[in-house]
Amino acid sequence: MKRRKKRELDELRAVIDRYGHAVRCVLDDDEGEAQVVAYTVGLSAREHPELICTGLPSSSAIWLLNQLGNRVHTGEVLRAGSLLDAGEADDPHPVVLIDADDDHELGVVETLYGDRPTLQVVWTDSTGRFPWHPGYANPPDVQDLRGEVPVPLLALPCPQVPPSPAAADREHDLVFSTQAVLDGAAVTKVWHEADGEWQLLDDDVTDDSVPVLVHREHLVEADHTVADVLDIPAGSCATRDSPTAPWVRWPLGSA
Repeated sequence: MKRRKKRELDELRAVIDRYGHAVRCVLDDDEGEAQVVAYTVGLSAREHPELICTGLPSSSAIWLLNQLGNRVHTGEVLRAGSLLDAGEADDPHPVVLIDADDDHELGVVETLYGDRPTLQVVWTDSTGRFPWHPGYANPPDVQDLRGEVPVPLLALPCPQVPPSPAAADREHDLVFSTQAVLDGAAVTKVWHEADGEWQLLDDDVTDDSVPVLVHREHLVEADHTVADVLDIPAGSCATRDSPTAPWVRWPLGSA
């Protein structure tokens, strides 16, 4: 047991030595990689708080924390109470930072660096709203806030992001789906690409799955809950874990 722990720490140190930091994910017992607690390890070596985010899929969380971690390595100091754009020039990704009072998952940080401060990276829903905004589209338990939100952040205005037209206005539009969905599999992923294309996919879709063009209305008729997320803006997506689970709307720039 001690040897394995030492080996894991040595491997972690090697990643930090090469890249400046590592990102680790703690999987939810029920959600798996669909919703994780992710955090950095290594920013403490620069006397900078580590970063943590909750509720995103592992791939999105790793991308987000790497984006911000790399800014720390260029000399930027990230501070609680800040509103930042973690995306690229043509792909905005607004986030805010708050002090994390609960960072119990970061035991390895304490092992390597002692007791260090942590900032939580709070992300938006598909309309650019944060969890405290009226009209926030995600269930309240998706993104676990680990600290108090400063008053200036609570006062941020709601963004004016035009939703897509109602599904009824597009009943003849074609969307990409899969044969499995046509055969009865539940739609669990809805992607609205930045170029306007839609993908309504099942949970088992892979890069090798053959896309099928289908009228959107046929999929809505088969499962009326799909219509609940057909207003997400271009450049975002919505996912759910099962046909009965609530939809989670991911931030702008996620599709």
